[in-house]
Amino acid sequence: MYLNVMKDAFASIYQIIRERKLRARAIICMQKSVFDRLKVAFLTWKNFNSRVKDENTRQIVFALRDLRWKHLLWGFSGIRSEHLRKNNLMRRALKNMELCSISSTKFYFYKWVKATEMLRLFSKLQTAVKLFQLVNSGLKTHVEAVLMRTNVREKKEEAFR
Repeated sequence: MYLNVMKDAFASIYQIIRERKLRARAIICMQKSVFDRLKVAFLTWKNFNSRVKDENTRQIVFALRDLRWKHLLWGFSGIRSEHLRKNNLMRRALKNMELCSISSTKFYFYKWVKATEMLRLFSKLQTAVKLFQLVNSGLKTHVEAVLMRTNVREKKEEAFR
């Protein structure tokens, strides 16, 4: 049983390794495109012509090099500007999303803080009311006796006058 599991594990590892090697070969083949072949041909021609001592051929080589760079920059400038424009749009959208989420989060956070503060104050009020009710019920019996004595005393004093 364990042998089968080990065989399956190693088979899957070998399969992953084979797929990675295949991907690497595909990437290498894609790099050998027409443009790369032209580039290699141009570089060999350039290197061959750079060895030549004639000034006219050197000027031609430098002119071709400049022309190549100009055309490369011109060809990729549209793609580059489009890429930069889309990146700027993405950055602005992310900033707006962040600001919106922060503002709504702050709003709900402050709303929650106010609600919890109000609940805390309400619970303090309830405890204070219960305390005063307890004190009132506890003192009522003692205070009534004192107040009744004054009333009884006043009645007795009035009776003796």
